[in-house]
Amino acid sequence: MAVLPPVSGFALLVGIWALVSITTKGSIPSPWETSLQAIDVFSDPFYRKGPNDQGVGWNVLMSLERVAMGFGLAALVGIPAGFVIGRFAFLSRMFNPLISLLRPVSPLAWLPIGLLVFKGANPAAIWTIFICSIWPMILNTAQGVQRVPQDYLNVARVLGLPEAKVMTRIL
Repeated sequence: MAVLPPVSGFALLVGIWALVSITTKGSIPSPWETSLQAIDVFSDPFYRKGPNDQGVGWNVLMSLERVAMGFGLAALVGIPAGFVIGRFAFLSRMFNPLISLLRPVSPLAWLPIGLLVFKGANPAAIWTIFICSIWPMILNTAQGVQRVPQDYLNVARVLGLPEAKVMTRIL
């Protein structure tokens, strides 16, 4: 019985879609035409008939590559920055206003800036993923470093551990 409401809602949506496609006389494809086209598109996802005519599989792989590059670059920059910001209170107070200002900016606002600076869609997409991923990485890493118990840092100070050892062994 728990399945009935979602199935009914989906059936109602498809019914309205079919009705609209009939009343618009073909300007909106019917659910049946759409499903046939979807089967055609997904039946051979990795075809290539030129640089601008390739299967959906290649497009998905290109998107995953962009995400991996943008996210990887954000991790490469954001995690060390978060360590430093979390470790030193002065840097935390210095960069938190800037991060708080830039973090809520929409990805749709970063994309035109990336296009203007990089002059290409692929680097601009990587830039947008990078800039949207870096703020959570910095903030979460800094928060994790700040939550290390002060007793651990005091013991390290008493033992005379250099800052590099504190960063790699304790934090």
